[in-house]
Amino acid sequence: MVEQLGLITAILGGFAFTFLGAILSKEDQRKIVDWTFVLGVISALLFFICALGWSLISGEYAGGKEGVASIVKEKHRFLSMMFMTGI
Repeated sequence: MVEQLGLITAILGGFAFTFLGAILSKEDQRKIVDWTFVLGVISALLFFICALGWSLISGEYAGGKEGVASIVKEKHRFLSMMFMTGI
């Protein structure tokens, strides 16, 4: 399941970066464009961190070490909160 979450956040992060490129191409001086750009950067950054984190977690979880489940569960909870904030 963790691998799918990493893929989903990587795709959403790609869309967020594409959206930022579209905003940068506009020459609009309104304040809402600045706020949209800042929020888009934050969202893309959070998606990138989540994709990286879930990819690393999948490697830890696949190792099957004893006691890893509780650590992975805590990291997963933190990354899930970051994912929801990014959305």
